[in-house]
Order: sequence, then structure tokens, then C-alpha cells
Amino acid sequence: MDRKKDEEHRENGWKAIDGKGLKSEPVGFCNNKIHRGWLSTTLLKGHKCLEKQCPFLDRNNEHPFWVQRKRLKTKSSLSRILREAYIDGAITSKSYLRLCKVLNRQKTKDGLIMVCHMIQKRDIFIPEKIYYDLIDGDEDF
Repeated sequence: MDRKKDEEHRENGWKAIDGKGLKSEPVGFCNNKIHRGWLSTTLLKGHKCLEKQCPFLDRNNEHPFWVQRKRLKTKSSLSRILREAYIDGAITSKSYLRLCKVLNRQKTKDGLIMVCHMIQKRDIFIPEKIYYDLIDGDEDF
């Protein structure tokens, strides 16, 4: 999201796609000519922008919504890797349950990186994209 545009709207208020003003920082901006404007989390979910993979959506990547979403995707990816390793016989049920318990308790980026290291110690392959996205935090999954 463009910083200059964000600062300008912070002063004048954010006009949402429904014509109302937003009270808090928007999650993104819709560039569709039919209803151009800012989006709250409620509007984003109501219009199903993510389900449709809307090309008009301009994300505000600094908004907590996107940070939390990325963390949940990372946790589900790691959970899937653990489940596959258990099914393939790469880890025992005891190790699987212990790693899942640790994974479910982790809420921070550092905690998830710690889980990655624990998984790698048991010789379970973690795709580089998941690991480096966790460390860098620059790209979406």
C-alpha cells in the first residue's frame, strides 16, 4: 500500500466501499471501479475477496489481520508436514504428539521457527519456502 496515499487518508478518514467511514485502520483497498474504497476486515470477509482471489484487492500488509493469517497458514503447513511424516513412519506416535503439542502452543514467529528446528532434528523435510518465509516474513504463502 502506498505510504503517501495512506497518510492522506489517515488525515481525511478512510472511505469504505460501502460509503461509510472506517473507524480503524483498513485491511486493504479495493480498486474495482464499481465500488472503489477501503476495506475493513468485516467488508473483506463479507465480499469474499480472498475466496474469489480478487485482483482488485490492494493489501495493507502491516495490518494485524494479514500477520495473523500468515501465522495460521504456517502452523497448518507445519502440522501437515508432521502428519505426513507420521503416516510415512518417519516419526513415532510419541514424537508426533509431542511436536503437535509444541506447535499448538506457539503463537510467535520465533516459536514457530523453534518448532521448525525441532522437526528438522528428527530428519523431517521442511520445504525451504515455509522456513524462509518464516524467517524473512516478506512473502505470502
